[in-house]
Amino acid sequence: MLRLTLPLASALAAGLLMDGLGMPQVQPAPNGTWVPFTARYTETSTSRDSAGHQTNQQVAIVETRSKDGSLLSVRSENGQVTSGSLWDSCGQMFSLDYLQKRAVLSRQAPREHTKMPSAPPTGTQTVAGVSCLVYPIRGAVAGTTCHDVVNDIPLRIEWHMNSGRVQQNYQKELTSIDFATPVDASMVSIPAGFTKLVPDSGSPLGCAAKK
Repeated sequence: MLRLTLPLASALAAGLLMDGLGMPQVQPAPNGTWVPFTARYTETSTSRDSAGHQTNQQVAIVETRSKDGSLLSVRSENGQVTSGSLWDSCGQMFSLDYLQKRAVLSRQAPREHTKMPSAPPTGTQTVAGVSCLVYPIRGAVAGTTCHDVVNDIPLRIEWHMNSGRVQQNYQKELTSIDFATPVDASMVSIPAGFTKLVPDSGSPLGCAAKK
C-alpha cells in the first residue's frame, strides 16, 4: 500500500501545484533571483491497513539549486543512490534512474517562484536553524507546509490521508542546509554517463544549453 503514497508524496515534496490541496501557488521568477543552496532532507512514508499491518519507508534526499533556478533532487535508500529528479530553468522535468543511468523527460512546467496564499500563516517554526512560515494543506489530505519565504525553500511538509481502510502518512523535513558553498551549474544537471530520453517534441525553444 505504501506505493500509493509515493506519487503524491513526490509531487508535494517537489513543490508542484496540486489542485484542491490548498498548496501555495506559483508566480514567474525573474532571472537571477534564485538563492543557490545544497540541502539535506529526510523523507518518511508510512502506511497502516485496517488489520494493523504497517509499512515504513525512509529516504535520504539531497537537493541542490543553482542561481538560474535549476533544482536537482537525489534520493538514497539504505545508503544507495537510486533515483532523483531534475527541474531545469527551461521548465524541463526529468526523472533520473541511477540504477539504469537514464534521464527521462517526464513533463514540462515553468520554473517559478512560490507565491504564498493570501491568508496569513498559522505560525512560525525553526527547522534546522532556518525560520519558516506554517500554512495548512487542505483538500484530499490534511497537513501543513513550513516555507522559508525569504529564500523560497520548503523546509517541512507533512500530511495524513485515509484512503479506504488504509491510513497514509508522509513527512519530508530539512536536516541541514548550506548557503555558503558555491553551486556550480554542472552540479545541477543530468549526471554524466546518463542516457537522455526526450520525445522529438519534448525540448522547448530556447533551451539549447540544456541539451
